[in-house]
Amino acid sequence: MKELINNLINAKGLEQYEMASNACLDFFESATDVQKEKIREAMRKKADLITAEAKHTITKISKTISEFEQKDVVLEVNGRKYPLDEWITLNDYIKKFDLKSTMVVNNWIKRGVVPAENVISVGRLNGLKLIKAVPYLSR
Repeated sequence: MKELINNLINAKGLEQYEMASNACLDFFESATDVQKEKIREAMRKKADLITAEAKHTITKISKTISEFEQKDVVLEVNGRKYPLDEWITLNDYIKKFDLKSTMVVNNWIKRGVVPAENVISVGRLNGLKLIKAVPYLSR
């Protein structure tokens, strides 16, 4: 039984943990009350370790995401830099400003409602259009 508990506590990774846990559960059926309590205690201890590791991982991920979000992501087209927090695709624009379709925005671009300097066409991205993320009034 001591080996079963050691295998459970020292299990690395999901596969080892499942094997050790299943072995403990198999033994549990024929164990004495004292042995059952020791197995329960070991399983609680391992669960606490897994929970602590998960919390630590979540904290690290949250910190990494936060650092990434604070970084300025910039697109450079023809030597000019465009901060991507200010420029969005036409699809994202219609979602953000609750418009019916990208055709509306394309028509605004053609009619000059959206100034030419507020539209980028990125040739290397298959002619993807980005628009400055500000509201425009239709004339």
